[in-house]
Amino acid sequence: SIRKIPTLPRIGLSFDLNPSFHKIQYSGRGPHENYPDRKVGAKQGIWKTSPSEMGYSYIVPSENGSRSDCKWISFDSDDGGIVVVADACNSFSCSALLHSAEELHHAQHTCDLDPRKNGVHPIHVNIDHQLLGVGGDVR
Repeated sequence: SIRKIPTLPRIGLSFDLNPSFHKIQYSGRGPHENYPDRKVGAKQGIWKTSPSEMGYSYIVPSENGSRSDCKWISFDSDDGGIVVVADACNSFSCSALLHSAEELHHAQHTCDLDPRKNGVHPIHVNIDHQLLGVGGDVR
């Protein structure tokens, strides 16, 4: 018998970065958050941002801040940097936030999350080869 595998919300890599890598630049859609099924209003370009600017404080916290169609993203500090680059045929979605997905999931309201600053708190990064859209759309 053939078993159907459930749809995965994302296929990618999640990791934490030292707080010093808070200077972010990327080539992709921006300047605001966008997702594979919600990106028409976001322009393709090279954008400068930070973890505090990538995130959005929704009244009911949820994972947020993704950027679509990225070719590269760099995380810089005063002592160096890290760059993630797509291969020539692909792009990726990415986010870099000051609260983890678990913290966002367990918070009932924005006020349940402690305020955090760039350069002080770890950066929670997602680099996604495939990401399910906001409406559950696969694109």
